[in-house]
Amino acid sequence: MTDRQSPIPAQDYHFSIKEGNPDCFGHPKLFSYVLLERILEELGLNTFFSSYKGFTKLQYDVYSFAKMLIFGRLLNPASRSATMRQNEDYYEPVLGPHNPDNVFDTLDFLFANKEKIIRRINTNLVKKAHRSPQII
Repeated sequence: MTDRQSPIPAQDYHFSIKEGNPDCFGHPKLFSYVLLERILEELGLNTFFSSYKGFTKLQYDVYSFAKMLIFGRLLNPASRSATMRQNEDYYEPVLGPHNPDNVFDTLDFLFANKEKIIRRINTNLVKKAHRSPQII
């Protein structure tokens, strides 16, 4: 361990579940997306997507669709359309009422903005994790 302090303050997460409660960890709903969502926020992706949504006048929640694609790829890989059908598998659905075809619009958005997304991630990694861009 080095003398350098962690740039991100530690946060405690608490779950309180009583035996017999339907929300017990044996429940088939996925909880792990909560941690992944926090990582996306630390990387600044929530603000990136919300600012671009307003700038481009998108009519759907591009950030929720992107989260759904990311969570699906990491937690339960499937085709894009099958990933959209997994929305109810999460403890709290990631997407509200939506048009499943917007997943393809989201893929177009991600492709068109991939350099900006990568730049945002790297900027936040440099700031928050003291990542050195010289060795990337």
